[in-house]
Formats: sequence, C-alpha cells, structure tokens
Amino acid sequence: MIKVIDLRSEFYYDSFIETHATPDESPIIAKSYTELLEKLVSNEKEWFWLDSSFQSYGDAYEDE
Repeated sequence: MIKVIDLRSEFYYDSFIETHATPDESPIIAKSYTELLEKLVSNEKEWFWLDSSFQSYGDAYEDE
C-alpha cells in the first residue's frame, strides 16, 4: 500500500496509487499546507483523516 499526498495542488488529499484520480477515492484532508501540518502535529493519530470524527472537504475528483 502506497499513500499519496499531492503537494502541488491547491488542496491536499489522501489517495492510494491504485485509486489515484478516481472519483470518491481521494478525500480532501486540508485546504492548505499550513492546515495539513497543524493537523498532523496536533493530532494523536497519525492518519487524522481516517478518524470517524473527521469532516472531509469533499473529494479531489468529484467535479470530473
């Protein structure tokens, strides 16, 4: 399993190499690099976006 975080985008999303660019498979986890770092540092869980209380910003490919 390989995790992908695209740092060239205007938002940051979680993706697997097998499902990259597949609608509904790439949840947006932060809207800025600063937000991503803050959440990574302040969270006890390594993958904060997998926690059931996480509120996604949508999917990186939902408009395609």
